[in-house]
Amino acid sequence: MKKYILHILLFIFLASCNKNELLDEYNILLSDLNNSYTCGYKSHLDPLTNTFCHKINLAQGALILTEQPINFAIMGEGFFKVVTKDRLIAFTRNGEFTLTHDLKFINSSGAILADIPYLPEDFIEIFITNTGCIKYKKRIQK
Repeated sequence: MKKYILHILLFIFLASCNKNELLDEYNILLSDLNNSYTCGYKSHLDPLTNTFCHKINLAQGALILTEQPINFAIMGEGFFKVVTKDRLIAFTRNGEFTLTHDLKFINSSGAILADIPYLPEDFIEIFITNTGCIKYKKRIQK
């Protein structure tokens, strides 16, 4: 946090900088600060060079245990394939999903997790295997 405050002060006092570049970096810094507690968010600040990176950061983010059975994480390379509200295919690394009343996994944007098995209405528990397969337990019929 102290590093970010120092960057803000540095931006304020750099009079020789191009104002548009300064504003871009300030906006990136604000985005980083606003998303500092967002699961899977990765900073635009390169910790090795202490400079801002304007390209997409595909490095592994920090994994956070949420205690939610349908919050998923990808370790290493890969993306979740989702179908947006506009029926377009998209890819995301954000694994925070909820289960709808019609048993579909959706993210906070309303995109549906694609290519998952059908869940029967009488399932009682969902779990993920070490290989990433979605499994469920059914209620035992008496």
